[in-house]
Amino acid sequence: LGALWCSFRCYLLWRVWRDHILMNLPRRHTVSTFSEVNMGSSLAVKILLNSAHAATHILLVWLFLILLCAYWWRAVEATACQFGQQTLDTRCEDDNALSWNLGVVG
Repeated sequence: LGALWCSFRCYLLWRVWRDHILMNLPRRHTVSTFSEVNMGSSLAVKILLNSAHAATHILLVWLFLILLCAYWWRAVEATACQFGQQTLDTRCEDDNALSWNLGVVG
């Protein structure tokens, strides 16, 4: 479950991507100060969605979220019977419920 908790830190990837997107704007700090507009995540998303590669960005984010949710699902499924509540479900009595294997012997 520690891996699940640490995977929440994937938001740090967004911060790097956002800074890379906003880095291409000339005088962004001056414009932000004079206009009193925060040039943060919402502007970066707007730039991404108004670019020529908007469909690619949407696809990459979608695939990333699908893989992250699949990882979370698998991690929760693999540890469901290891919390001492095996008596609630009869499927936890099976040997394969406590240790996951691919059917390889040895």
